[in-house]
Amino acid sequence: MSLAEIGGAAAPREMLVRIAVAYCDFAADNLELWRALFEHRMQPGKPVPEWAITEQMELFRHIYKPLAALFPQRSPTQLGVTARSLFSAVHGMVALGLEHKLIAVPIGQLRSEIATLRARWSTG
Repeated sequence: MSLAEIGGAAAPREMLVRIAVAYCDFAADNLELWRALFEHRMQPGKPVPEWAITEQMELFRHIYKPLAALFPQRSPTQLGVTARSLFSAVHGMVALGLEHKLIAVPIGQLRSEIATLRARWSTG
């Protein structure tokens, strides 16, 4: 997601699209690693290490920054919820698409559909 930001300055909506497509590309290009990140489960009764939680939450800063520019009236808590919601929407599309589920968007169209969804969702 950092590479999306390095790609140059962009309007907040465009940055959200870049981030979403970069996420899709990472998952498609690194499928086994991506699966390992999301399918790993801790042993029962063993908590997730604090460093792992911190690193995961750090990823949301990429989404949070353009959202803060789009919605300056929202509180940090509201922006955090919106960032997680947007991530969840994109993650779900990517997960279904890469698993070739019946209701999935075909992988060839997934990037453009994610960009369209992200752009539309961020307008409200």
